[in-house]
Amino acid sequence: MSVKSLVNRMGQSGYTIEIGLVTCLLFVCMEFLRGNHHTAFTHLINGLDIITERKKERRHDSVDSPLSLSSDCTPTTMASYNKSTLIEDELKPIFVRALTSALLYGAVLDIRPYVTNLKLQYYGNLQFSNIREMQLSAYELRNHSIYQSRYLGIKRHFYQIKEFSVEELEQKQLVLDCQHAWYAAVEHYKSSHTLNDSDELVISELLIGHYITCIWLTCQLDPTAMVIDAYLEDFKTVLLYCERILDTMDLDKPQHAARFTFEISLIPALYSVALRCRCPVTRRKAVALLQHNPPREGLWDVATHLIVAKRAIEMEEEEVDERGWPVERTRLWNVGVNADMDRKGGFWAYFTPNEELRKIVEEGIPLSQAEFLHV
Repeated sequence: MSVKSLVNRMGQSGYTIEIGLVTCLLFVCMEFLRGNHHTAFTHLINGLDIITERKKERRHDSVDSPLSLSSDCTPTTMASYNKSTLIEDELKPIFVRALTSALLYGAVLDIRPYVTNLKLQYYGNLQFSNIREMQLSAYELRNHSIYQSRYLGIKRHFYQIKEFSVEELEQKQLVLDCQHAWYAAVEHYKSSHTLNDSDELVISELLIGHYITCIWLTCQLDPTAMVIDAYLEDFKTVLLYCERILDTMDLDKPQHAARFTFEISLIPALYSVALRCRCPVTRRKAVALLQHNPPREGLWDVATHLIVAKRAIEMEEEEVDERGWPVERTRLWNVGVNADMDRKGGFWAYFTPNEELRKIVEEGIPLSQAEFLHV
């Protein structure tokens, strides 16, 4: 009934952009919960396109009549300013966070029309005046990192590109440099402000995304999946932040309603540590933290990714070194979860070992013909 009312409202002459964006978010949320990722991505992109086109129109209009908050502002211009603030400060960040979920789940899209171009000078001079500024800057930077990591990974593994152009490598380094500059700004804020418990939790969430996306991007071009060992301490730090956040959640009570958030923080990070970290103790702690069953994050649910993570660990640890760590031969260079489920909730997951990648690269076998393991 509520959805029908919204649809009817969208057809009325007084229908506004704000209502349209909220409607898009509602539909994205419903489709995420239902697992209809293609439909959810369609609504998401529609909302982002609305924001992008509106921004272009406002930029064009401001050339002739810039909005001013001087004492002679009329009620009309003030209302326009308030709507702009609502969209930019409240609605757009939700879409940007949802975009992170789509990217992590394999959505094939170009994010460049929807995010600000990276400029190292901006991040190098970054000084936060409040936590909200820190959040907004982190969301876009996180999307840049995921997008760049996926771009390089697809070229390296799917198209067997062994060498990258100077421009491509420079773009990768630019993203990493901006990440490091952002981290420095966070550290400065922490040292110069008194933080309450809520501030600490928000910063912990943001740092989880920072560490994980930096590791992904830094190690993306390593065909052995072994260089990532150098980031063991970073993985442990991620688990520490995740544990702090989980300790604040009331997860022991019976849940009678769908638990869902647009925030992307715990589940993809813990899943990543379980998959990518070779240390058997660290990756099992990630699994244990996932078993606390935090709320669904976008398309990321705990049950599915726990099953896949446990199976990946079993496969990699079929052969281990003297420390009990998986050897290079059994390492998995790709683990994919198919978002399409059958009527009984079943799903497919794909595991491709390093040996398979070597066969693809050395023998020129197209990836579409490579043999996949599945459960």
